[in-house]
Amino acid sequence: MRRGGRIDSDPIECTCFRKPNCILETLAESFDGHITIALAAYNREDTIEEAVRSLLEQTYGNFDLFVVDDASKDRTLDILLDMLSEDRRLHVIELKENGGTYSAKNLVLKRFCRGEFYAHQDADDISWPRRLEAQVAFLRSHPEVAACGTGIDEFYKSDQNKPGMRSSFNPEFNEADGFFHRKNLYEPIIPQGLIDLPDNYVRGCLKICMNGSLLCRSEAVKKLGGFDGRTPIGADAELLVRLLLFYDLGNLQEILYSRRIHQSSLTQSTQYGYQSSFRANYFNQLFGKLISLRPFLETGEMDKVLSAVCEDMYSKNTVYKIYHGDGGLTKSFATV
Repeated sequence: MRRGGRIDSDPIECTCFRKPNCILETLAESFDGHITIALAAYNREDTIEEAVRSLLEQTYGNFDLFVVDDASKDRTLDILLDMLSEDRRLHVIELKENGGTYSAKNLVLKRFCRGEFYAHQDADDISWPRRLEAQVAFLRSHPEVAACGTGIDEFYKSDQNKPGMRSSFNPEFNEADGFFHRKNLYEPIIPQGLIDLPDNYVRGCLKICMNGSLLCRSEAVKKLGGFDGRTPIGADAELLVRLLLFYDLGNLQEILYSRRIHQSSLTQSTQYGYQSSFRANYFNQLFGKLISLRPFLETGEMDKVLSAVCEDMYSKNTVYKIYHGDGGLTKSFATV
């Protein structure tokens, strides 16, 4: 059974026919300091509730969380709809067809991101309570930085699931929860410029930021056209590389995000994982494009660089329904 409000099943234009003080009106009135959070989920019934609660329990409260169920075949959507009544900042988007995590994030960016900041999280990860508060404070004190990540706690059950990226910290087994835990910290400030991508990638440590822990200035992400919504993996790191062409990036030197590593993660798969030919080819193509732009970077012709690297904020053309935590009317929309 679907909960969360009345459903109008006919696709309509993207206009919000709801009671006064709907989410779009609220966001328009509270741009300063507001965070739009995107969380895309596919078949994550075992972890989705913990992931969502970790965001709803943040010490920083000025946000709206859009969880996109990417046509899951398990109970992910039912679990999300059961949580709607708990918090008016929670909004659940039900996609009719699976489009992939970056297509889902672009949908949130295009349709619902009206705030000063944009953040995202993976559906099997956990944000620590002070994550958003600390990141907003960092960006406030570093106006030259477009996005910041945090230190991370990588946790996994066995050596079969150990992280694919390097760390200067050794893993430790926690008997209380039955997981290995390994810390990872990234450079406090990464200055604007062209990153040496192939060298970093071959070593298996494209160490810019932990993608899931990012808080970005919305304007910067939108300026670059959001994510590459047509690829199944790697577009979060690819966005970071593009952001670095125009802005500094930063990382908190405090662990505020837990990254769950398990066998069903795409980053662990043979087809799309860190050692896959798909991932290598994807980043080699990116690097080839960046090398061709070096003359424009050296002469400061950033308009030409932007034109070459800007994405189109692609999201798959499908029907979606959106359920709001404030009990407003639920409608169906068609993406464009």
